[in-house]
Amino acid sequence: MGSSLTTFPTAQPMPISRRPILWQNAARYGSSGRVFYYAGTSGVCSWKRVRAAGANLSKLVAVGPTLILQEFGNLGTIFISLPIALLLGLKKEAIGACYSINRDSNLGLTTDIYGPDAKETEGTFAVYIVGSVIGTVFISLLAGVVASWNIFHPLAMGMASGVGSGSMMTAAAGTLGEIYPSYAEDIMVMGGASDMLTGITGIYMGTFVGLPVTRKLYALLEPKIGRKSGIRK
Repeated sequence: MGSSLTTFPTAQPMPISRRPILWQNAARYGSSGRVFYYAGTSGVCSWKRVRAAGANLSKLVAVGPTLILQEFGNLGTIFISLPIALLLGLKKEAIGACYSINRDSNLGLTTDIYGPDAKETEGTFAVYIVGSVIGTVFISLLAGVVASWNIFHPLAMGMASGVGSGSMMTAAAGTLGEIYPSYAEDIMVMGGASDMLTGITGIYMGTFVGLPVTRKLYALLEPKIGRKSGIRK
């Protein structure tokens, strides 16, 4: 099989003001504004993923609990990203930046727990912005690189594409579909189902596992490898 490089970048609207639109809506309309924001931005994409999953329900059942258990794989990046963030000089910003992929639901979670002006929220928002700007391009390239290793099954990589962001999932699954055309449909189905489950369970994983683990790891590592001249605590 010849090597090829295919990317599927997509564009996302970005808030212009300093405070995210989520916080603006919450302040202007109260909690109902926040619910409306989530429902309006994710409803259409979720409906398309649900329809695709329903049409291929037998394939999803055959996979078994793997779709649920792969959610724990999203937590593994904490142990890689947090030490790097501390070595770069981040302090408590690293907690918000490293505990998850930091999409819309994670931004709301960090804001609710720490407040909009907390250092942890600044870290979450920074990753949110970076992910919105270059996330789809990065994950598309990453999918191609990982596929070139020839050590993972195409469907496993399809499930791994469902990181909790519809645009990133589409970019990664599209790249994999070009590399493995015979699995293209199944890769998109697995990626969509995984992304939907990550969106549902991710908020709970972040609340009860991701954030506590990141805080514990931060308390353990920051005194040892944190830079003294880094960003203030």
